[in-house]
Amino acid sequence: GWCLGRLELGTSSVGFGTLRPAGIMAASAAGTQRQLDKLHSLLSAKDSRNASEDSHNVITNLSHDFLDTSNENRLALHSSLIFSKDQGLLIYLRKSLSNEDFRDCREDVLKLITAFVEKIKEAAGPHASEIKNVCLLMYTKERAAKCKSAALDLLLVLLRCKISLQEFRIGEIFNKFYGELVQKNKLPDTVLEKVYELLGVLAEVQPAEMLDNSEKLFRAYLSELKTQMTSATREPKLLVVSGCLRGLIALMVNFTKSIEEDPKTSKNIFDYAVKAINRQIDMKRYAVPSAGLRLFALHSSQFSAYLLDNYQILFEAMSVWCGHANGEMKKAGFAALESFLKEIALQVAKNAHVHEDKLHYFMKQFYNIIRKMESSNKELSIAIRGYGLFAAPCKAVNSQYVDFMYTELIQRCKQMYLTEADTEDDNFYQLPSFLDSIASVIFHIDKIPGVYTSVLERLIVVQMDGFPQYSAKMQPVCCHSIVKLFIALAGKGPVLWSFISTVVHQGLIRVCSKPVLLPGEGIQKLGPGSNAQLSVTNGGNAATGKWRVPSYKDYLDLFRILLDCEKMKASGLVEETLQITESPLKSLNRLLYDEFIKSVLKIIDKLDLTVDKQNPNEEVGSGDINSGIVIPTSDPAANMHPTKPKDFTAFINLVEFCGELLLDKHTEYFEHWLYRFGHELILRSIQFPLVSGFYKLLSVSMKIAKKIKYFQGMSIKSQTQCLKNTERFACFALFGKFGKEVATRMKQYKDELLASCLTFVLSLPHEIIELDVKMFIPALQTAFKLGLNHVPLANAGLDALEDWSYHLSKKTIQPYYKDILPYLDGYLKTSVSSESKSNWEMMRIDTTSKGGNKILISLLKKSTNLSMIEESPATKVRRRVVRLLGCLGGRVNRSLVTAASSEEMMKKCVAWVSEKALSFAVPFADMKPVIYLDSFLPRISELALSASDRQTKVSYCCLH
Repeated sequence: GWCLGRLELGTSSVGFGTLRPAGIMAASAAGTQRQLDKLHSLLSAKDSRNASEDSHNVITNLSHDFLDTSNENRLALHSSLIFSKDQGLLIYLRKSLSNEDFRDCREDVLKLITAFVEKIKEAAGPHASEIKNVCLLMYTKERAAKCKSAALDLLLVLLRCKISLQEFRIGEIFNKFYGELVQKNKLPDTVLEKVYELLGVLAEVQPAEMLDNSEKLFRAYLSELKTQMTSATREPKLLVVSGCLRGLIALMVNFTKSIEEDPKTSKNIFDYAVKAINRQIDMKRYAVPSAGLRLFALHSSQFSAYLLDNYQILFEAMSVWCGHANGEMKKAGFAALESFLKEIALQVAKNAHVHEDKLHYFMKQFYNIIRKMESSNKELSIAIRGYGLFAAPCKAVNSQYVDFMYTELIQRCKQMYLTEADTEDDNFYQLPSFLDSIASVIFHIDKIPGVYTSVLERLIVVQMDGFPQYSAKMQPVCCHSIVKLFIALAGKGPVLWSFISTVVHQGLIRVCSKPVLLPGEGIQKLGPGSNAQLSVTNGGNAATGKWRVPSYKDYLDLFRILLDCEKMKASGLVEETLQITESPLKSLNRLLYDEFIKSVLKIIDKLDLTVDKQNPNEEVGSGDINSGIVIPTSDPAANMHPTKPKDFTAFINLVEFCGELLLDKHTEYFEHWLYRFGHELILRSIQFPLVSGFYKLLSVSMKIAKKIKYFQGMSIKSQTQCLKNTERFACFALFGKFGKEVATRMKQYKDELLASCLTFVLSLPHEIIELDVKMFIPALQTAFKLGLNHVPLANAGLDALEDWSYHLSKKTIQPYYKDILPYLDGYLKTSVSSESKSNWEMMRIDTTSKGGNKILISLLKKSTNLSMIEESPATKVRRRVVRLLGCLGGRVNRSLVTAASSEEMMKKCVAWVSEKALSFAVPFADMKPVIYLDSFLPRISELALSASDRQTKVSYCCLH
């Protein structure tokens, strides 16, 4: 009973004043609820005009609370508050509808709910019906056009959230808004635009209920577009036109209008889309051309013959939009142009000789752009895409055309990226497109010219080396282009194996050559399109624009995607290649993994990791009075310096890179590498015993071995296992012997070398530990001792103890608990960090009060940890210790008690009273179990007298 009390009180001592995630969320929810209560109370204020201004400020605060987080738990909490049936925002909209002074507030609330629904998407499903009802009510009862438009925006977002629409009664919604078109002249343009778009979206999301209404919609859209776009007497209503076009885009998803199905309707839609993207007038708003470009981007396949008849006009018009200053219009232009060129290439390939004039036109355009040195990046991007798309029709006309295209692309790339002159940043962004097009061309080449293979290898390595320069959206595109190139080469014979080997090896060398990322350093990307990274370390100065070289961490995403490329099939990234050949993604994935491991071993083998003893006489004359002093120490690694520092830099990066990469990706592939990898590392570790990186890599190997259960069923006595798999048994014996050597040898080590050895020994599988548990107990004790100041070691120790306790028999492990558990007591006595208290202080500040914002900003500047949701690492360790002790049970965890004498043991273990008198009925809703607190008294007394943390001491004094 005493042990249970000890355990619970240990938990309490940890918990007093500690900032828990649940407590933070509760405090946050309480603050948000107060804001919602205030918003509702303002509806009954006498001065409604001033109340509406105050309401606007409250809604602004709520917007920050609801939209400035991506944490799933917080989003779920916010969802319950927003859609609450008591004081939620939907209820607020209903209540305020009768008061015109709150019109702007209703608009703001609708926009807030729209943004929130976009954020949570399908999670809005349980509230969808109520949201829909409120939207329809707001549209019907609200007089202001801006509120009607905001309500329709919310309804449109809701319909696109992939939620169940069975209870939506889509037919009734369609009849309501289709009926609005009867009096469309009375509707403001902003509202009519949304009505047209909504009708089309209804057909997109619920086509089964729109079978009888699709033709009516086509007639309504075409009639409106004819009125607006062909009138010679009045200006078109651009908002209405854009609404009709967006409605058509949605309608044509499920109800197609191809030339074969309805040539007249198809021709009319095509003509209106061409007019929409024609830049005959200077428009300040781009809703109409944006909708026209999106129509071509999504539905070009429905206008195939019309595209061929008007290919020159469309190519020129879309090319202009690709070079537009507006980023969104440029993106829409490229999407439309790519869809247009794909369809043209597909139609030309079907009958290349008939459409040879069109093929010559496009190839001439692309060739002139690529050969012209003065071509802009916009033009170059179009030509690169075009070469890749037209490789198939060129092959149909003459296979020599494809060879010529390949040569042109390679030569231009060599000129742009492999010369001594610095590559311009804008040009560098074109490299993924070049590689993508080269891959498309390779698919149609009969034989790859060997003279350019080395150039292609260098191009991929250049892209891998510059990977951190790309934005987060562009990085997957880079990986896609590399993988697509590998797939294209897979069908061209044995060139792929040597090619991948060279690329992976050279790419890994580039990663290892970066400067070492020291503890405490971090990097911050500038944002989409940025081509450098700011230093946010003590040595960097972000304000003055000081740039830093990227570290190995910047390349983790690149290798993670490459080593998991088989998942690209699901993402659709290699859809184009799958149409041409059966993509060997799984075998490519395995090949990339194997080449990665080979490269790691090859690099380790070539590194010179020798160290020299520092000679104090060499430092004399340096001007430092302490330079010639060597402090005596028993540490064998003291006063050692690397012979070749650059090799050590590469090795450190390699170790850290492998440690983060290998544990995540395809651990099953590591099975046939485990013996060779471990054998090579052990040999090098014996050669360089003071190099900690080998122990780190070996610990990674052992973690993978445990994950894939490599040594399952192994033991020295299992002769059958030895006969079945000699390599696995040899690996078992190898690591067992080396683990014992390290456990003995590391007693003389210190600092980082000792930590690495401990991590390796504690990561050994329980099958090896079981051979001689006593040998490894000192390592566990040392890890827990050092773990009080170094959390990773504490976690490693807990991982090992949990693993041993679960897998080893009680007879084997139980005698050693008395030697292990006393080292856990320190984790239960540690005080709360000041960080948590500072964060809790910030949570309690009311920013709406006078001066609240200034106080918050001041605290934010002082705070070193702004994550108020995550527990600190030390707190997580304490929680793990408590759970472990609880799992072990009272008979075992009493080993926590350590006493030097029988008198001290009596003080700690003998109960103060023989009868239980202090009872407490826990007030649960369904039952009230009684617990007795008498056994807690010794621990309370101890903490009240000797706790190091003042808050804990005062709390227990009061309790005592």
